[in-house]
Amino acid sequence: MKKKIVLLVIAILTVCGSMNAIGKNTRLQALINSYKGEEGIEVLNIRRPMLNLLKVAAFHSDEDEDTKAFIQMLKGIKRITIVDYDDSSPEIKSEFSSKLSKILSKEDLLMEAKEDGDHVKIFGILSEDGSTIKDIILHETDGGTLISVIGTIRLDQIDLLMKQADK
Repeated sequence: MKKKIVLLVIAILTVCGSMNAIGKNTRLQALINSYKGEEGIEVLNIRRPMLNLLKVAAFHSDEDEDTKAFIQMLKGIKRITIVDYDDSSPEIKSEFSSKLSKILSKEDLLMEAKEDGDHVKIFGILSEDGSTIKDIILHETDGGTLISVIGTIRLDQIDLLMKQADK
């Protein structure tokens, strides 16, 4: 299961981006900004202009099913923020995790997976009809990784990407 989650994250990271609002996103963004520059914390933001470049590049690449699925998914993505705090000091890691957990405790937990010592939580806003998910946050608690994908993605697009990854 973690393999599928990691493949989904890689697929999204390869072609997507934006961090604007999962519920009270300003608190999440403020937390990330307050730790930027701390030793052992790396932050990567992929914004709309880069996403547009990725869309063009994907559109002009070979027309296989993976590429088509990525292009469709990109249409709903605004920004991605990735925070890697695994190499920070134990004090900073604990402090960041504690503040992050407090922010995420007010969000909808869509899935939680524990496997081989890894603990991944996925938060987001699921539409009433269950066809789309908005503002996804993946948090690997033990590994010190946070990924925020701001935008709306259709679940059938995620399903298609997962099926392509399994081939």
